[in-house]
Amino acid sequence: MQIFPTPKFIFYIFIKCYFYIIHSSIDEIGADVIEKFTPLASELIESKGAAHAVAALLAIATGQTTISNHSLITGKNVSKKTVIRAC
Repeated sequence: MQIFPTPKFIFYIFIKCYFYIIHSSIDEIGADVIEKFTPLASELIESKGAAHAVAALLAIATGQTTISNHSLITGKNVSKKTVIRAC
């Protein structure tokens, strides 16, 4: 039985919270700002697809450009073997 949430679960909750913040704040962005970024957004969507473009921008906004096994106790990256042994 696992007592502590896994790093994957914590990351999932973090992303969900960040998405909620973005989603609830989107109407506060000025029309002039939206207008300025629309051509670049359209180009990105055309080249990568809408879901991929939004996912990539959310990853960049959260600073999570790679997925790693990060120890919540030591703050160091750990190998998958270490994570499996710890569970």
